[in-house]
Amino acid sequence: MHRIRALMLALALLGLAAPAAQALDAVGYRNRGLASLHNGAYDRAIADLNQALRLDPKSASTYNDRGIAFKFKGEYDRAIADYDQALRLDPKDAVFYNNRGNAFGAKGEHDRAIADFNQALTLNPRYSIAYKNRGDVFRIKGEHDRAIADYDQALQLDPKYKLAYNNRGLSFQRKSEYDRAIADFDQALRLDPKDAVIYRNRGDAFRSKGEYDRAIANYDQALQLDSKYAAVHNNRGLAFYGKGEYGRALADYDQALQLDPKQAIVYTNRGDVFRIKGEHERAIADYDQALRLDPKYKLAYNNRGLIFQNKSEYDQAIADFDQALRLDPKDAVIYRNRGDAFRSKGEYDRAIANYDQALQLDSKYAAVHNNRGLAFYGKGEYGRALADYDQALQLDPKQAIVYTNRGDVFRIKGEHERAIADYDQALRLDPKYKLAYNNRGLIFQNKSEYDQAIADFDQALRLDPKDAVIYRNRGDAFRSKGEYDRAIANYDQALQLDPKYAAVHNNRGLAFYRKGEYGRALADYDQALQLDPKQAVVYTNRGDVFRIKGEHDRAIADYDQALRLDPKYIFAYNNRGLVFQNKGEYDRAIVDYDQTLRLDPKYAIAYANRGDTFQSKGEYDRAIADYDQALQHNPKYVIAYNGRGLAFYRKGEHDRAIADYEEALRLDPKSAAAFNNRGAALNKKGEYDRAITDLDQALRLKPGFANPHYHRGTAFRHKGDLDRALADLNEAVRLNPKYADAYQERGVTFQARGEPDRALADFAEAVRLKPELEADATFLKVRGEAQAALASRPAAAAVVAAVQTPPVVHTPAVSAVTPLAETRVALVIGNSAYAAAAPLDNPARDATAIARSLRDTGFKTVQLKNDLSYEDLRRALNSFSAEADKADWAVVYYAGHGIEVGGVNYLVPVDAHLKTDRSVQFEAVPLEQVLGSIEGARKLRLVILDACRDNPFLQQMTRTIATRSVGRGLAKIEPETSGTLVAYAAKHGQVSLDGQDGQGHSPFATALISNISKPGVEIRKMFGLIHDDVMAATGRKQEPFVYGALGGDDYFFNVR
Repeated sequence: MHRIRALMLALALLGLAAPAAQALDAVGYRNRGLASLHNGAYDRAIADLNQALRLDPKSASTYNDRGIAFKFKGEYDRAIADYDQALRLDPKDAVFYNNRGNAFGAKGEHDRAIADFNQALTLNPRYSIAYKNRGDVFRIKGEHDRAIADYDQALQLDPKYKLAYNNRGLSFQRKSEYDRAIADFDQALRLDPKDAVIYRNRGDAFRSKGEYDRAIANYDQALQLDSKYAAVHNNRGLAFYGKGEYGRALADYDQALQLDPKQAIVYTNRGDVFRIKGEHERAIADYDQALRLDPKYKLAYNNRGLIFQNKSEYDQAIADFDQALRLDPKDAVIYRNRGDAFRSKGEYDRAIANYDQALQLDSKYAAVHNNRGLAFYGKGEYGRALADYDQALQLDPKQAIVYTNRGDVFRIKGEHERAIADYDQALRLDPKYKLAYNNRGLIFQNKSEYDQAIADFDQALRLDPKDAVIYRNRGDAFRSKGEYDRAIANYDQALQLDPKYAAVHNNRGLAFYRKGEYGRALADYDQALQLDPKQAVVYTNRGDVFRIKGEHDRAIADYDQALRLDPKYIFAYNNRGLVFQNKGEYDRAIVDYDQTLRLDPKYAIAYANRGDTFQSKGEYDRAIADYDQALQHNPKYVIAYNGRGLAFYRKGEHDRAIADYEEALRLDPKSAAAFNNRGAALNKKGEYDRAITDLDQALRLKPGFANPHYHRGTAFRHKGDLDRALADLNEAVRLNPKYADAYQERGVTFQARGEPDRALADFAEAVRLKPELEADATFLKVRGEAQAALASRPAAAAVVAAVQTPPVVHTPAVSAVTPLAETRVALVIGNSAYAAAAPLDNPARDATAIARSLRDTGFKTVQLKNDLSYEDLRRALNSFSAEADKADWAVVYYAGHGIEVGGVNYLVPVDAHLKTDRSVQFEAVPLEQVLGSIEGARKLRLVILDACRDNPFLQQMTRTIATRSVGRGLAKIEPETSGTLVAYAAKHGQVSLDGQDGQGHSPFATALISNISKPGVEIRKMFGLIHDDVMAATGRKQEPFVYGALGGDDYFFNVR
């Protein structure tokens, strides 16, 4: 434009300036019109040129001049009409063809423009401006090589033609030859160092290279030359955006819009910043404004579609992509984006169709191959996914994301080493790519290499410490290692970041389940289902808790619901089968296992479970066939070897049974069950010494295991060592009071010792537990012999009658426990100093006195702990459990606040706040956990709770679930294991007293201290005396209560 204006000025100077007082002739009007044209006064120029043409209608140059004015006004057709007239008058003027070519170019009629430039160059082959202008049209058409050839020719003719350098630079930039583009812009700026446009163009080239600081420096220079250059503010904003300096980018976009508020592109660019910042509504507002300014602006539709996609509003996103494609049906990027939206909706076939269209338009579009691979992956077509990832990497081998995606396919296919190789490559390309660390961690987890998995999750979290998914994955790895507390800590962190992450509640529930904290597990499963009630896996997991708790009907209800949600969920069928099996409904169990195997014919666990059920029905051959099938699918399945061995054992094929047990032990040398079972088989073969060796090993591996005691007792009886036999059988029934075979065998041992009365008592209990013995000829014969032996004694008839009467004959005490030969341990806790409630006067004093009393009665160790926080209380119980596992007696005494919520009893640590009923499960310790800490003790397990005090948290506690009860005092408890007692200071539903002013201890602690040291008082009587003392001391307001059963042995705190 500058050259054209210079030309017009030169033309104007050819004429003579008319005196103002004289009338103008044609030349005068033309010269004045050219002056107005030079000053941008186009209407005044046209008026004067009209007058000139009225005076001289054959002036070709005047028509040309007026055509220039019309072109500058954007009236291209009128400009072309004037150039046509000029050419009719002078058909050999190259300038006229050049100028008409410019008008056609401005109209978008590129071929007609090129034809005019060709004619101009035919007339004047040294016309550098025509070469430059033709180059501009080729550039606009995207024919950059032809454009560059024209710019080269222009510069040969005029080496100082800055616009030719500038525009050739633009073509090199379009070809991504940024260094050549920058060289041309450098040359243009040497010719004119004050041209803001060229600084802007050079800035664009540096920005395209990713050299944002050099780009910004050029934009700064342009703005120094022209501070109101809106496009430069826009482009500098793009550079700041590229650097991630979003605040500075927004400031530039704001300035650009202040200078020119009608620029749709700037609104779109500002919307992009808001989009990347997650400010979706502000982004949409900017895209909306861009589209109001330019309803045909495809980029605004596309980018608004990306926002809707980020918001998971896929249909709106697709509608925007549709509109963008109506405006430009050949834009591969938009097909890709629309494909991504369909993929996010799970409509993989429609996504693939869009990716196919994108690849038709651009077959080398690597990102589309990657995304189509993701769609094939979503469809489970892993081969086609791999083919796309391979193609993407062939086109662009430096894409870490594609290696990671291909690794994911190998991971899902179980090709772990190939997956790890891809994740490794991704991390070589991008050492900060958290997804590759995370997914490689998942591989190591699948390989059971948990420490390596955790190391990868650690690295991913160092890169992004706010990613809840990675905390969940690391929690899963710790859970798989059996480090449940560390797993729970990770799940807690994930939930802090995303409290509505249902899968984390589910997985934390699994960790609590593994810890035996069933109440907390159920609370998490409930929360997961509240967040997402359509998760079959969570119903199944909750069913597992009910199953393990013996709540069969609730378990079945949950498995039923899981199957309504997912009729093909094999784990729900399998686990429901386990419940029916536990209930003795074997045929219903088999139906469920059948369905499991129809859905997955290779599921070894279901074959083993069905085998167990056939075995329970006495169908040993069918059981063996199922175990065979299980082992075919999993040759290392120890449980199946044990189960098949047991079936052979019951068929009397003891050698085959022993062979299976030996294989089980080869696979798992620490299998207590396999040692027990092989010992039982050796017993049947009469190899009693080998049997005892195996049974000894079973008990070393699992000290609380009743079965080895039974089988070893049988071996000792056959060897004639009746005292040792009796000791083992006593232990078997103590550990499992419902063990009918142990009662039967002990009866046989009593008979062998000449004690038919005690034998008959055990036989009676065996029949009560196992009524089918009444049809067992061997049993009837042995019982008959005991009856005959007893009848031969004086006054035996009454005894025989008593034994044969239907009411159960309870086993008499076999022997009193001898305390001096036992290991006794205790944990004593007193919580007084509560942070969120008034302090209690007595618990710490009570605990100190109780600890002293226990030491005085001969306890080996007594741990005294006062004022424990939640974490301290859990650590204390965990530490004490290791002591209890090695002890005969394990006692826990607790004084402080206790609470019952939803039927679950909790001990309240001193740092609890309990603002809601739901917070109890996270801030208090369930009684189940206390019982779990002592379950390893061999003889007596005792929990004493002076914790039934009135609940001070009740008034401040918010109810989150109306149906959840919050009780007054503690709830009733029924310990499931014989040899376990739980003593409450006040009966369930009552509250205990903390003592009156001036009293040293609570009424319950006072009575306990008084009676625990009395010599020769058996424990059951001791608690009876405590009951009476407390009732008397409280005016019958507080009634202590003891729950549980001890069997026939006597227990004394003090035998002296």
